[in-house]
Amino acid sequence: MPINIGPRKNRQQAARGILSNVVEAPIYITANANAWRHFIDIRASAGADPEIRHLALLTLACLSHVDPLIFGDDSIEQAEDGDFIATSPYKGA
Repeated sequence: MPINIGPRKNRQQAARGILSNVVEAPIYITANANAWRHFIDIRASAGADPEIRHLALLTLACLSHVDPLIFGDDSIEQAEDGDFIATSPYKGA
């Protein structure tokens, strides 16, 4: 079942992509495993913005490579709409 994110969110998403503040800037982020799992659960889901979802999926790929014991249960699957999302048997844990 596709999630309807609404026309307002679509407009905001499109505006973020074309405004002049779209500039690449390197950042460093630290978090514990619980915070990373929460980020992936929330931001790699079907309702997340596409750019953030892509970042969350890349983060999951890196984290599962570095520490498969903690992040190996998450998997990247193709949703019904063709986009990729992260799924976990322990959603919300």
